[in-house]
Amino acid sequence: MRHRISVSFNPEVQSTKFDENNEYTTKWLNIRKEYPSLPNEEGLLVDLSNSRKRALEVFSNI
Repeated sequence: MRHRISVSFNPEVQSTKFDENNEYTTKWLNIRKEYPSLPNEEGLLVDLSNSRKRALEVFSNI
C-alpha cells in the first residue's frame, strides 16, 4: 500500500533544527511515527539542504 505525503518547501522547514542524533526536531520525525508501516522509514528524514528535485525523488518512492 502506498501512502501519499504532501511535501511543501518553505524557509521555515528548510532551516529546521537537528537534535543530538542529527534528526529533524519538527514534523519530519512525526511523519515516521504516524506511518510506522512504511518501508524504509529512515528515507523520510531527507536532507533539506539538498535540491528540491532530490527531496521529491525521495518522497515519490513512499
